[in-house]
Amino acid sequence: MQFLALIYQNEAAQKGFSREEWGKVYVEYQAVTKELGEKGQLKAGYGLQPVAAAKTIRLRGGKVETSNGPCFDTTDSLSGVNLIEAPDLAAALEIAAKFPSARWGSVEVRPLMDYKGTSSETYK
Repeated sequence: MQFLALIYQNEAAQKGFSREEWGKVYVEYQAVTKELGEKGQLKAGYGLQPVAAAKTIRLRGGKVETSNGPCFDTTDSLSGVNLIEAPDLAAALEIAAKFPSARWGSVEVRPLMDYKGTSSETYK
């Protein structure tokens, strides 16, 4: 099964990390991604630019509305995503717990929908 590990962090809190702390985190992430990649458990992973770079669009009344920033006003923001392979949710949670950001942020693990064998009849 495939799962998306959504990594959330508090950007304001991270500003207090020293250059040395960030260096250690970077090395940890490299080690984790290498390990998971070698095991075939990490299919893809991407870090995201800070929320200041985000734009949100909504279509309302036939018009596109654009706003700066993320969809929701929260202290933690989405900072990265990882596509992981695991036999079940319990195994996916064990994999996600290896991401260093779980220590100061959070990692939401969600199974991907499987559309194989479905048809338009499924959604009527």
